[in-house]
Amino acid sequence: MIKGYAYFIVLFLFAFPRTVCSLESHCKKQDETIFNCQLRNSKKIISICKIGTEGSGQQYIQYTFGKIGKPELIFPQKNQITENNFSFDRQYSNAAGYLEYDINFSIGHNSYNVYWMEISKEDGVPTEDIDISSGVSASTKNGKSIDFPCNNDAKEDFMSAITIFVRNVKWANE
Repeated sequence: MIKGYAYFIVLFLFAFPRTVCSLESHCKKQDETIFNCQLRNSKKIISICKIGTEGSGQQYIQYTFGKIGKPELIFPQKNQITENNFSFDRQYSNAAGYLEYDINFSIGHNSYNVYWMEISKEDGVPTEDIDISSGVSASTKNGKSIDFPCNNDAKEDFMSAITIFVRNVKWANE
């Protein structure tokens, strides 16, 4: 009988590896995941999805925050899409061993910063372990801010978002 259960468990793990072994995402199967993580000490997920096909003129990114199937915040909604909903920043220093990606946006008076950073040196000397941190910080117009750090499970592909940002800046079209 135990042998039968073991066979079933092994079969289940091979048949459904995505369900068992990967982090859930708000991004749909046809969308590209730019950023995805589960918040520390929470079941809430942050996802930034690249929606639409390149060259279609209908491509945009969307931020979703909350539990899978019960998001608390989706931005932009389909009817709120403009060319300048988001800004993108990349900071890099080989000498300092520092790499950071940021995607920023505002909703009303609140501003949001989704970040991923890697630190591989301390005082210019390589460290044994690379320190990676990620999450989202939110600020209100009166200066209050809160940081929601991710677990160490963040998936990021910020470079895939560059086509959207380059397409939307004026110098790229000149």
